[in-house]
Amino acid sequence: MLCRSEQQDRARADRASIPAVIEESLRLFTPFALLGRATTREAELGGVTIPADQMVMVWLGAASRDPRQFPDPVAFDPGRAPNPQLAFGHGIHFCLGAPLARLEGRVALNILLDRFNPLRTDPDDPVEFMPAPTMTGLRRLPLI
Repeated sequence: MLCRSEQQDRARADRASIPAVIEESLRLFTPFALLGRATTREAELGGVTIPADQMVMVWLGAASRDPRQFPDPVAFDPGRAPNPQLAFGHGIHFCLGAPLARLEGRVALNILLDRFNPLRTDPDDPVEFMPAPTMTGLRRLPLI
């Protein structure tokens, strides 16, 4: 959203659209891109047999960019519906903190839209991500 002024203008004018902006942001920047799980019994996935009691690493970040599930998966599209992203897991592994995280995202984005017009990063001072393979997060987000 930072690089698309028309999407910023739309969100600034219609604050009810911010939850959809948050959901699409979660799809593209999944907080926990890599999760470990253990099989409880032998299972077959994609034609491969995985034995019981085997550690499996699941790339949620890749699942959220699967073209079989998301048309034009690399595009930022807040109007994407449905948007079955897995940023907070699924089923019994769904994050209990998801509603609070979404609320915090809405509050923060509203504040940023109020304070920065336009909201954009500094091309001379790039965004710095945390160097962690399992988690997506920013160390620095310089705005101008």
